[in-house]
Amino acid sequence: MINAICEQIQRKELRILGLSDEPVYSVRLKETFDYTSTFYHKEPLLDIRGPYPHWIEPADLVIASEVFEHVIGPSQAAYDGAYRLLRPHGFLLLTVPYINHENSLEHYPGLVRYKSKKDTLGQWVAELVFEHDHKATDYKPRFHGGPGSTLEIKQFNRERLMRDLHTAGFVDIETFDEDKPVLGINWGKPFRPILAKKPATLTRYVKLYIQHIPQRTLKHSQPIECLKSLYRDHPELFHHRPYYQPKLDK
Repeated sequence: MINAICEQIQRKELRILGLSDEPVYSVRLKETFDYTSTFYHKEPLLDIRGPYPHWIEPADLVIASEVFEHVIGPSQAAYDGAYRLLRPHGFLLLTVPYINHENSLEHYPGLVRYKSKKDTLGQWVAELVFEHDHKATDYKPRFHGGPGSTLEIKQFNRERLMRDLHTAGFVDIETFDEDKPVLGINWGKPFRPILAKKPATLTRYVKLYIQHIPQRTLKHSQPIECLKSLYRDHPELFHHRPYYQPKLDK
């Protein structure tokens, strides 16, 4: 799919951020676009659960490939973080192992951190630290990328993916279920990419400002109604850049 994107959309000014992308496609992206692959453990650093201000809204496209199942803590924080990285009308390209039916799974509820190591028998285990400094060891952990590599923290189902994306504010969510052999696209069963768009509407401003305005300031009115009233009374305020916004909506 990355090769198809590079061949059909050749725009060097297109800003793309990747989350720990594999070299097999990050090299091609860097040749074609204004592209940066970020990492959780090394430079350039980016924690998707709470990106620093300089990462806010620089990207036309964010690629999160096999990342969110490894996020410690509530998965919603990762989707909210991806939303914040994108410019208005930007897209999140997401791949994550998921199942179509049954429930999603949190393998380690309350997990704070972990460390992978070999036990006395030479087997890889995960040493887990939970809230209140409770400790445990998983002797049969699921690692991605090889034994002792990256621990699978959760398993999604399609319903949870759609819910988390909608809650973050994404719209026009599309799942690519169709194989396209002519483009070299043949999906494995649990790896159906998802494309989601960040809108540029008044509801987006509500999502941003509701975090900073106490409800009593709104006189217990709906945020959308307060914004409409503020626009009617003080339209000049909406010509200024809002907090964390590098430029106005188009």
